[in-house]
Amino acid sequence: MLFDLLSQTYLIDAIEPLLIYVGIAFFAIIVVIGVICALVSKENFSYVLNKLLFALFIFSLIMGGAFLVLKLSKKFDGEYLKDSYVDKSIITLVLIPLVITLFITLCGALINYVASQKNLKQKGIIKTASLSVIALSIVASLVCMLVYFNAHIDGDGYYTGESAYFNAPSLWISAALMIATSFFLAFSLDRDGNLNFTPKDISFAGESIATSLALSYIRLFRLTNGGSITLVSMLPVMLFAYSRGLKKGLFAGLIYGLLQSIQDPFIIHPAQFLLDYPLAFTMLGLAAVGAKLKKNKDNVKFAVGAAIAGVMRYISHVLSGIFAFGAYADGANVFLFSVGYNSFVLIDTVLVIIAGVLLTSNANFNKTVLKK
Repeated sequence: MLFDLLSQTYLIDAIEPLLIYVGIAFFAIIVVIGVICALVSKENFSYVLNKLLFALFIFSLIMGGAFLVLKLSKKFDGEYLKDSYVDKSIITLVLIPLVITLFITLCGALINYVASQKNLKQKGIIKTASLSVIALSIVASLVCMLVYFNAHIDGDGYYTGESAYFNAPSLWISAALMIATSFFLAFSLDRDGNLNFTPKDISFAGESIATSLALSYIRLFRLTNGGSITLVSMLPVMLFAYSRGLKKGLFAGLIYGLLQSIQDPFIIHPAQFLLDYPLAFTMLGLAAVGAKLKKNKDNVKFAVGAAIAGVMRYISHVLSGIFAFGAYADGANVFLFSVGYNSFVLIDTVLVIIAGVLLTSNANFNKTVLKK
């Protein structure tokens, strides 16, 4: 009944802008209250900031959930499924498992947050159980995707339309190189780091991912064939990576990348999916590299880390553009086309660096949020 109601195009078109305006207004209010408290009552700033961050987390859950319902409504009964070349099983094998993964991840984060705040004796068991369920949900989602891809691969290629020309071997090589790069950086630059998430780590990761997802729906500029400049949507995940380390940051980025594929999934090949979603957003965890710098202030170190993370995400999208979407170049040089088209990521990164530098310049923010 809900999907039938929301599948009315005019209703979706009316609700989406309203949610965006509400989101912008809410985030602006949070920022204003935070600035006022930092200037007027520095003694109570940490307490107020914790309350504001919790409110932001709850709002992000509500807003992100509302947008997901609207997006799935379009997928179930919109122009997307009216296209003859789109197989309807993408809903059951790709989108729905990812939505379930999102729900499980955020519930796990919320449960761990409550356990850490109440200092429950069972918080260790809660952490282990929640991480296990989250890991299983991610594995199940990936298995469902593999089933979908396996059913739709024809010979050496993957086909979704007359204009979908790509270079499959190069896509696989590019994806393999990006995976190898992330592993190399994780184990060479973060040898002492681990994936032993504490309950507070889990709650912080969930808050960061939820807030990033909500912010990603607030688009300042949207490109015709995919991609958009958002309201610093990469910032929360980058802040988590910067404060919790490279390995944990890469893992949070991976989850965020899987969830990003729900928004406007444009999937024409398994390797292209990896490059544009999980791998591209896993690179946000490289913001932790900046924390390794010595004798620099947090704002400088975060700026360096965010720049590295943004550039690596950009490279992942560029590789996908070169080898998967060459047809969109319309006869132009494919490399230059992809480099230019995906430059929106660099603009997004600049906005994140500006906002991140402002936040990490505040000692109270660093102490309260980043635990530095």
